[in-house]
Parts: sequence; C-alpha cells; structure tokens
Amino acid sequence: MPDGSQPGREPHPQAGGQPRGERSGLLQFLRDWLVADDDHLEESLTHFVGGRAYNLRQLRNDLDRFTFLLHGNDGEPLFEPDLPR
Repeated sequence: MPDGSQPGREPHPQAGGQPRGERSGLLQFLRDWLVADDDHLEESLTHFVGGRAYNLRQLRNDLDRFTFLLHGNDGEPLFEPDLPR
C-alpha cells in the first residue's frame, strides 16, 4: 500500500476519525444500557431480528468481545458469561 500499512490492519489508533478509547467507551455504554432495560429491549430485539435466534445475552457478549479487541477491557467479561452484567 502507498502509505506503508498492511491491508486489513488499522494503521493508527485514530483511524476512522475516532480514537479506540472512544469506540470502546461507546460499546461499554451500549452494553450497560442493554443490562439496564432487559425486559423491554429483549422484546424489541426479538421483533427487530425476526425471532429468538439472537438474544440480549449474545449481543452483550459480542459487545464485550469487540470492546476487548479495541483494548477497552481486560477480557474478563468474556470468561464469566453466566454472571449477570
């Protein structure tokens, strides 16, 4: 590539116009919001995805994984999926 970066790799923590810390903070905010309103959001997610194949627990786990990949947490939530979050 002309800029010396490798394809598929983020060349700079600020890539995309938003620092990694802000992106991981947004993911954490969304995960916390999902925990705060389980009853209403579970029904809404079920309606949105068209069934119960994907639920809030899975969505929270995905958000935790993405946050970890952005170095926004130590990955601990990934190893304790049965604890309420």
